[in-house]
Amino acid sequence: SYHRMDPGWSHTVHVKAVHNSGGVVGAWVADFLLYLFGYFAYLFPPLMLWAAWISYRRRRADVAEKTFHPPWLLIKLMGFLMILLSGTGLASICIKHAHSKLPYEAGGILGSLVGHPLLNTFNGAGSILILITCFLMGVTLFSGMSWFTLLERLGAKTMHCARALRHFRELINFEEWREKIE
Repeated sequence: SYHRMDPGWSHTVHVKAVHNSGGVVGAWVADFLLYLFGYFAYLFPPLMLWAAWISYRRRRADVAEKTFHPPWLLIKLMGFLMILLSGTGLASICIKHAHSKLPYEAGGILGSLVGHPLLNTFNGAGSILILITCFLMGVTLFSGMSWFTLLERLGAKTMHCARALRHFRELINFEEWREKIE
C-alpha cells in the first residue's frame, strides 16, 4: 500500500503516522520496488508465488525420480529476468507518467534503462515489438508453457462452443419460432 507522503528510499519525510499497511519498513520496500520497477513491482508477489509453486512441484517430481536438474533453475531464472526487463521496458515506453502516483516512471529506473535506448534506436513500433517478443520468450522459459499446447486447447474449446451453439440452435428450431411470430 504505497503512499507518496510516507518516508521511503527515494525521499525523506517526517510524518506522525505512516499510511503503508506494512509500517515504515513496508513504506521503504514499496518505495524502493516502485522506484526500481514501476508498476511492474505489483507483479512481483504473484510471480514469486508462481515461481515457488513451480519449484515446489518440480522438486517433488525430482525427489520421486531421485534426480536434480540445475540447468532447469538457470532457465527459470533467465525467463524471470527476461519478463522483468522487457515488462519494465514496455511499461516505461507505453504508459505515460502524467497521471502516475509513482516515485519515478511507470517502468521504474530499470524500465527507463531498457526502454529509452531501444526507443532511440528502433523507434516506437520496433522497440515495442522487440520487448513483446522478449516478454513472451521469458514467459515461455519461466513457466515452461508450450504455445502449441495453448493453441490446441483454445481451438478445442472454440470447437466445443461451436458444437454447443449448433446444438442449441437445433434445439430451439428458429424456423418454428418464425412461423409462430408471422
